Amino acid sequence: MSERVVDAVRELAAVNLEAADHLGVRRALGLVRQVEGWLASVTAATVRRGEALHAAGAGGDVVTALQHEAGMSKRDARDAVARAGVLAGAPGFAEALVAGAVSAAHVDAFGRAAAHSPVLADRVDELVVAAGRLSPAEFAAHCRRRAVVDEPE
Repeated sequence: MSERVVDAVRELAAVNLEAADHLGVRRALGLVRQVEGWLASVTAATVRRGEALHAAGAGGDVVTALQHEAGMSKRDARDAVARAGVLAGAPGFAEALVAGAVSAAHVDAFGRAAAHSPVLADRVDELVVAAGRLSPAEFAAHCRRRAVVDEPE
């Protein structure tokens, strides 16, 4: 675990949310985003390892493991597996997720758009920047617009 995440967890654990003002709540939410990003990246790495073990005959289905061991719904488990694949193919999003600059929802939006428009894979750096300044819904719309503009005729 990076020192940055450890520091974020420590700071978050020390926050007195009952007494927090507006800025304190905003700071806590930023810390939550950072920690959730790190957790999503750890989940993705775990999924990739689980898939490799399963392919080698040394482990069970990853979706089932996520349901039983991580308490995920089947849909959330499938989303986590899809996200792991997206992150493996888009290191810029993986780095931004760990840093807390984007959320798992941003990664999912990119993954859905890139599945329909592979040209978006050439725009990862640009899209990571956009994701960092847009909400997940706004970013999904941005990806759809980029796909239309970038599609070969």
